[in-house]
Amino acid sequence: MTEDDKGKCGSHGFGQAMKAVVVLSGPASGLGRELLTALLASCVPTIAVGRRLDRLAGEFPAASGLLVMIDVDLADLLKPGATENLDHRLGQALDKADADSIVLLNNAGVISPIGRVGDVAPGALHDALSVNLLAPMVLTTACARHARSLGGGLVVMNISSGAALRPLPGWSAYCATKAATRMYFEVLAVESPAFEVHQIDPGAMDTAMQETVRASSPEQFPLVEHFSVLKEEGRLKPSAVVAAEIVERILARTRQ
Repeated sequence: MTEDDKGKCGSHGFGQAMKAVVVLSGPASGLGRELLTALLASCVPTIAVGRRLDRLAGEFPAASGLLVMIDVDLADLLKPGATENLDHRLGQALDKADADSIVLLNNAGVISPIGRVGDVAPGALHDALSVNLLAPMVLTTACARHARSLGGGLVVMNISSGAALRPLPGWSAYCATKAATRMYFEVLAVESPAFEVHQIDPGAMDTAMQETVRASSPEQFPLVEHFSVLKEEGRLKPSAVVAAEIVERILARTRQ
């Protein structure tokens, strides 16, 4: 956020610039960082949840009144007490937000481990389960509970993937966890028709996740050459463009 952006937003904070607050997971890099930039540039009150948020403090100062940061490694949620701690911290932040509706922007995700079933060590599956599946469940629980207590609305925007809908060799952990998360949100939509659930597949973007994919061997990921060609031919979407489109959708929903 630039100095001009701060001036434009003035002293607006939670519940003043907008009646909605956005809960964004994974804001430190890639699409998440671009989403945070676009949200704050549009004066959207945001609760950012993820790791390494200390490096964002200088660029997105909490003193702007728009940003609250919950610094937590979502890969650690399988540890005893971790889910309860995150639920409590997010609940406190939502209480202070004083908003009448919530937008949960479920963005955090990890592609690792990449490898064939049987070649991936069991312990390597923890991060995918925690970040891709457990974290969205914990965040949604807190957001849904808070929205119901206020009699307000909840809009879920889940950054999904084509991998949630089709099997890709070498991506068993990613495909399975993204598919499970997608179904979790579909169940939420059936249980609570007043809540909105949007599944967003942004396609292949030029991010660090794509770098990880291209670093795979053909034995780990037989389709690696396809993704290398996408990079070479400039066919990867800029994450800033995708972020701008998503934030515009959020603004359209919250202005209704």
